[in-house]
Amino acid sequence: MFIAFEENNSTTVKLSDLRWITLDMNSNNYHQATLCDILATLSSIMDLLRKYRVNATLTIQMFSQIFHYINTWLFNRIVCYPTLKLCSYFWGEKSSLRLKSISDWAQRQGLELASDCHLTKVNQICLLLQSPKRDVHDVQQLISNNTFKLNSI
Repeated sequence: MFIAFEENNSTTVKLSDLRWITLDMNSNNYHQATLCDILATLSSIMDLLRKYRVNATLTIQMFSQIFHYINTWLFNRIVCYPTLKLCSYFWGEKSSLRLKSISDWAQRQGLELASDCHLTKVNQICLLLQSPKRDVHDVQQLISNNTFKLNSI
């Protein structure tokens, strides 16, 4: 399964949707995951962990890894694939809204610290893409104040 941030008109998450488990990797019928699919997958994982009473610390660690993967995957797509043209105000805004949905889901599950910690870099990239950059002063302010995870200085 790969993660994509596509819009879906449906705001209802189907917890019974098993597409993500039964995807045939040998066929050429790949389904591009929507935000709704991602939230349904996260909910399914959480339901399974709760059903089998997995220790809360292990659950937090597991979701920390998932959030880290989402952060890394999206960060690399934005930065390393210029052909996708994701370095724009438009995609910064769209990605930010979609990441907010994931953060809202995490907050409802009690995982807000893990999501805040592991999605910070990509959230800062989105902020950087959305911010005005009219002159050198705007860019200096933006880099010094709002991108502490991106800026190694």
